[in-house]
Amino acid sequence: MCGGSLTEYAEEYITTRLAVIPEKVYKIEYYRKVYKCINCDKNGTKANIITAENKTPVCIIKKGLPDASLVADIMQRKYQLGEPLYRQEQYWKLRGIYLNRTSLANWVIKGAYFQSL
Repeated sequence: MCGGSLTEYAEEYITTRLAVIPEKVYKIEYYRKVYKCINCDKNGTKANIITAENKTPVCIIKKGLPDASLVADIMQRKYQLGEPLYRQEQYWKLRGIYLNRTSLANWVIKGAYFQSL
């Protein structure tokens, strides 16, 4: 080489690789503030307690565990990928999460009903 400065000439393709980022399961906890009157509390009168508005997103299953994303995942695996619920039960159990197939079936039914509203 003569020692002169180099300029970009071309780009050469080397290879392509596929990578997988394992899914992540999150536990989402919702809280709301509860307020009380400090003055009433100090004076011994009945404290005025006020609860803030509940801004929790609408739940597909009333008082249920699953988020909409979990129900969508179960339904996608069942109907698009053809994975039966007993195998999905095993899949979650291997990850340390016990979801029985009866619950999964009920979530699929209620999720389908929720979609049609």
